[in-house]
Amino acid sequence: MIGKRMRHIWLTILMALLMVVIGSGVQASTVALDDAAEQIDLSSHLALLHDPSGKLDYTDVLTKDSEFRTARRQDLIRSFNAGVFWLRFSLLHTGSQPITRWLVVGTPKINNVTLYLQNGQDFQVMKSGRSVPKGQKPIVATDAVFPI
Repeated sequence: MIGKRMRHIWLTILMALLMVVIGSGVQASTVALDDAAEQIDLSSHLALLHDPSGKLDYTDVLTKDSEFRTARRQDLIRSFNAGVFWLRFSLLHTGSQPITRWLVVGTPKINNVTLYLQNGQDFQVMKSGRSVPKGQKPIVATDAVFPI
């Protein structure tokens, strides 16, 4: 029984997506949404910070800019890993009309995903994943899906 419990704990990974590019650390490339295809693979546009303790919050992460590194494909295809992975990327929309795009994160096996969507100085926080109750998800789906 301990093995199952520990496996559950280890599989409970909180991926936090921080949509901001600031400071002098590794810069995630900006993805222009105006000319974007219907589907964009963001994996080549991500910067990553691994927090093994899982104790950082987004205000702490904002001060750790120099600790981000370019995310590699193998970083994004892990069966499990202890701690929290913070992924950072930047999106740009220069059109005159508002648009809505959908961010789909990971696989249905991810228990917790938190999106910190920055607009100017304000942050909007959304949660999704297997362990998030349906009523608290922005979109009820098998995968973690967020309107951006």
